[in-house]
Amino acid sequence: GERLIEEGLAVHLSSLAYPERSLAQHLFVSEARLSTLREYRDSLLQAASDKLHETDEPAVQRFLFAPPTDPDSPPRPGGYVGYALLSEYLRKHPDETQAVFERPARELLE
Repeated sequence: GERLIEEGLAVHLSSLAYPERSLAQHLFVSEARLSTLREYRDSLLQAASDKLHETDEPAVQRFLFAPPTDPDSPPRPGGYVGYALLSEYLRKHPDETQAVFERPARELLE
C-alpha cells in the first residue's frame, strides 16, 4: 500500500510542479493508455485494495510495473492507482494537501 501512495504522491507532486502537462504525461503513459486505465479504474482499485497490506516486494513490483496477468487489464497500473487513491483521499480531506507529504502512507489508506 505504501508503494502505491508513494507513486501517487510522485504523480501529484509532478502535477503541482508542472500544471501545464497532462495527467498522461505525469504518469508516463499515452493518452490511449490513460483512457484504458480510467476505463478499468474500479477494477484496478479493487485489485489494489486486495494488495494494500502486501509486504512481498516482488509482488508489489509486479502489481505496480509489470504487464498484467489478465489480458483485459492495462499494464503498469501502479502510478495511476496510487494517484487515484491519493486523489480520493484529498477529495475527502481537502484541508490536508500539505499533510499528505508528511503523514505515513498507511494513514492515507485508512
